[in-house]
Amino acid sequence: MDFFYKPPMQRPDECEALEENYINCLVQKSLKDRVFTNKCVMDSILWFHLECPRHAQAFDDPSTFKLKFRDFFAHQKHDAQILYEKPEHLERLRKEYDTYPGPDAIHARSEVGTFISDFK
Repeated sequence: MDFFYKPPMQRPDECEALEENYINCLVQKSLKDRVFTNKCVMDSILWFHLECPRHAQAFDDPSTFKLKFRDFFAHQKHDAQILYEKPEHLERLRKEYDTYPGPDAIHARSEVGTFISDFK
């Protein structure tokens, strides 16, 4: 039986997913696994180092390591803000369109009046 060397593929989408899992694992292990949901897949850590060696080497540089964690926490904070602190314009849109109005609640919009009169 012959074995052939297959170089790492380093596909960007795969490397991004494996890197995110790697960061999740590091965060989860730093919290000593006291998390609500386990997002760490331990097998993927090995695949991250085998399939994406250039991405894995970035974690050896301290400044890049800090930047990756800063970006990771910034994305987490942004997602939480979208969920829990809705911006005023999104809240206004929700109030206007997130209902099932009855026939009495229908009202004409004055902004589209010129459009209707132009195309009569």
